[in-house]
Amino acid sequence: MSIQTVIESRQLTWIDVEAPTHQELAAIGERFGFHELTINDCISYNQRPKLDEYPDHVFVILHFPEYCEDTQRIYTRQISLFLSKRFLVSIHTESNASLEQLIGECHLRENRSKLLDAGAVHLFYLIIDRCMDAAFPVLDAVSASLEKLEEEVFSKPSEQTVQEIPVLRRNIINFRKIIGPERDLIASFEHSSYGIFPEDLDIFFDDILDHIEKIWLTLQHQLETVEGLSTTNDSLLTHRTNETIKFLTIFSALMLPLSVITGLWGMNMVWLPLAGNPFGFWGMLGFMLIVSSLSLCFFKWKKWI
Repeated sequence: MSIQTVIESRQLTWIDVEAPTHQELAAIGERFGFHELTINDCISYNQRPKLDEYPDHVFVILHFPEYCEDTQRIYTRQISLFLSKRFLVSIHTESNASLEQLIGECHLRENRSKLLDAGAVHLFYLIIDRCMDAAFPVLDAVSASLEKLEEEVFSKPSEQTVQEIPVLRRNIINFRKIIGPERDLIASFEHSSYGIFPEDLDIFFDDILDHIEKIWLTLQHQLETVEGLSTTNDSLLTHRTNETIKFLTIFSALMLPLSVITGLWGMNMVWLPLAGNPFGFWGMLGFMLIVSSLSLCFFKWKKWI
């Protein structure tokens, strides 16, 4: 069931629709004269962020990241916006905490005039700014995961760490895929041929661009860090594996001459040296101990151990 909120003032009408049905979208499109293709784009998950201009309004698709604690993954959340000088229609298929907070502020009498009297474009800016600010906690969650992973790599690398690295790398790459197209899109608001974006708001969109650039540079640094951690973790695990193989090889090398000796003296032939001697066992045990000691001394001389 969809949730529809209508906020009206002397300057504009804001309609926010969450999880709309096809029939509800068709009704909204018929009411405001929206193109059929834009209505279909509102519920399509394959759209890229874009700006389409029409004679009396613009249609904008924006993507923002959302972090899920349960799956520890970053998902793309889409908001479709129809903007004119007199109305703003926002459509999204999932709940959006930033929009809900802004709607709650608009319902308060003391905030209504400050948020709505500046016009639809200013409200449009506020929506983008709030949603973009919500990306910073997602960035902080990625940073926290990266710090935890870094500590695990250098303290005690394990197979679990090997599994965590691709998950974190995937989250960073998904984050970059979401933020990357937003850079050009937000910049296009300042240079749009349609006169709906006043020049006095350029500084506000520049502020959003600064936020995006900060997120982008942080993600670039995080991606380089996780790649370095992946290489370091692989090196540490390889070193630990080599140490294990080295120990087993030395043990096998020590056991080889002893196996040859016990094999020869285990053939049950009466003419073997020390055969039938009551001190033969202890003599052979001492001889084997001497052989093992000489082998260890040889390994140390070669600096193999």
